[in-house]
Amino acid sequence: MDFIWDTDTMIDEPVLFKRDNSDKLTGRLLFPPLKIDSVRNDIRSTVYQERRDFTANTENGVITLTDNSRIPFLSDEELYPHKDTPNAYPEKKNSDRYMLHSEKELFPSYQICFSYRHRKENFMTDGECPHFELPVLMENLISGKSFSMTVFGDSISTGLNATKLAGLAPFNPPYFEIVAAEIKKIFSCDVMLKNESVAGKTSEWGLANIENAARHKSELVILAWGMNDASGKRSQKEFKKNISNQMKQVRSVKPEAEFLLISGMTANPEWSRFSPGYHIEYLKALCELAREEKGTAVVNITDIWFYMTEKKSYLDLSGNGLNHPNDFGHKIYAQLILKTILDISEKKYLSRRSFIFTSL
Repeated sequence: MDFIWDTDTMIDEPVLFKRDNSDKLTGRLLFPPLKIDSVRNDIRSTVYQERRDFTANTENGVITLTDNSRIPFLSDEELYPHKDTPNAYPEKKNSDRYMLHSEKELFPSYQICFSYRHRKENFMTDGECPHFELPVLMENLISGKSFSMTVFGDSISTGLNATKLAGLAPFNPPYFEIVAAEIKKIFSCDVMLKNESVAGKTSEWGLANIENAARHKSELVILAWGMNDASGKRSQKEFKKNISNQMKQVRSVKPEAEFLLISGMTANPEWSRFSPGYHIEYLKALCELAREEKGTAVVNITDIWFYMTEKKSYLDLSGNGLNHPNDFGHKIYAQLILKTILDISEKKYLSRRSFIFTSL
């Protein structure tokens, strides 16, 4: 499949239904649908039907459940539980109510996957952080030579809430496994994947424990920090310093190592620790590092996450309701990483027409 921003076909876009201001049960697609191909939830092993279970507004992408719909939804009482209620999480912004949070099957069991056709809308932009060259990686790719890739970050980069790791249908892999598999398909080279990510950690912890990642002496290192830094309100200056020093220590044992710096998703806007301004500042810091350091590129997930959450509910895209992506979010991570790699390789070496995607 093509990238979601470069095609007229959407596959398995999740929607979680809840009551809107007019008391209707609604959700929204990223794009107004021209034709809906399938609607299902794999955890519930259920396929849903247009008109019987929902209606679709072809002007704005709003999906409304019918009176007798079989599609599950979450009530306000469930979304904002009281203290001591199962799956209640504190620190809802401006409220004495709690937030719904779960690391298990709760959210994916309510996220209904829509596959549909729509008018093509390319919403991607390079913004102020253009791609930079990764010559060592490019040499490996065009020669089909195997290489090592190490992932080092927080819980998102452990793969949390990808259904494969959760043991839930449809068993989709986390973003880094998708990237490794697609590189092998496209370039016919093996990727030796290493992962030293640890849930709940920050860039400061990453610096103190960078030896965990550096010891693999990988040609490509993905550094993916920021979620817990932002919720803890770490300054841009300190964040940049932590990432820069991680890079220096990796290169002290592998001088030719190259880096993909991930500017990641944001947290739930209803969480009191939601800090979008910090994510924007971190993106700027990573772009500065990419300009200052050779063999470094930035993967800008932050801007596309802002775009998607302006159009859709955060709970459509999150696997835990708080700060992790679901399968669709992991796919976005993977596609943007691959776009960065392919844009660099296309610019210098290859034709875009040679890239065929089969599992994205």
